[in-house]
Amino acid sequence: MSDEKKELLKTRTVQGVDSIKPAQVVSFQICFLKHIVLALFVVFINTQLFAQSNEEKNALNSVQFGLAASPVLSGYRLGSAIEFNHMVRGRYFTGLRFFVNSTTTNDTFGMSIQKPTVSFVELGWNNGFQFYRTDKVKFSASLSNNVCLVRLGDNAERTFFITEDGVVSMSKEIETDYIYSLVPSVEASFRIYNSMFLTTSIKYRQSFGAPFTDVSQFNGFVYGVGLTFFLE
Repeated sequence: MSDEKKELLKTRTVQGVDSIKPAQVVSFQICFLKHIVLALFVVFINTQLFAQSNEEKNALNSVQFGLAASPVLSGYRLGSAIEFNHMVRGRYFTGLRFFVNSTTTNDTFGMSIQKPTVSFVELGWNNGFQFYRTDKVKFSASLSNNVCLVRLGDNAERTFFITEDGVVSMSKEIETDYIYSLVPSVEASFRIYNSMFLTTSIKYRQSFGAPFTDVSQFNGFVYGVGLTFFLE
């Protein structure tokens, strides 16, 4: 840890969080998303490096970055979506998908919270089939099995801690639960330039579990749009 970070932590401890300048603080969501993207990218690269045959090495792979409107707390919220897929045989593919959203709410869920916030993180294994494919258009259907983290926090109280990314700030944790979800999906991709495609998708999330809120508040259609890069 650098002397500057040690001094910053010391100042925060003695004088309180007000002594930390906003420019010195990194959002936990941004920090978390960065590390998730890195982890998924490493897994994706490994599928390339350790392919068992030349046919697998030359298979079509895809990386997708986009936004998705997802039901969270019975209302639609915009979040970030990432997918890495690998063609394993013919038109069948498998991969990893990730979705994250953080939103404020007026619902305190029967707890003593001043400024409630709910973070929803979904990480899943995706399996699908490209039922139509040309150089310019691709249509596919898939089903993903996901583990979801639902975190209830209080923005009135912030937690600060030192990482290699700087001073990371997040809301005080009130409760964290885990649920399971199944997400069938249909996607359409249209070529924009070379290997870059515009992708639109319609998914449906069915959640199972018993978080601090009603699990049905996370069920419903998910609408996505993003850029997909198909790599040989």
